[in-house]
Amino acid sequence: MRAVLLEEFGGPLTVAEVRKPVPGPGEVLVGVAASGVNPLDTKIRAGKATHARSRPPAVLGMDLAGVVVKVGPQVSGFRPGDRVYGLTGGVGDLQGLARRVGGRGRPTARPRTRVTDPA
Repeated sequence: MRAVLLEEFGGPLTVAEVRKPVPGPGEVLVGVAASGVNPLDTKIRAGKATHARSRPPAVLGMDLAGVVVKVGPQVSGFRPGDRVYGLTGGVGDLQGLARRVGGRGRPTARPRTRVTDPA
């Protein structure tokens, strides 16, 4: 799958092919429809967020909206097709946002109002 990759701190972001995540116990796989750049992403890219424990090469990105594609074992409350939003990945050893993203724990929530696809 395609993702935006940080290969070195302070360097350019590049589009690259990365392995599609597989949801493990307590994780969901979300097809990302929309994402944003979080202020922490810019600090990580600049190499000024040592507390985030990110090491290049890294897929940055935390904020997302999308649709659950697959659920891992021990997941309750989510099923494929659920529209969700959340904050996940992009720090430490957690993959950030790409076309699909896996999340540990409960990284996503159902919106109180309907999330619509962009026109």
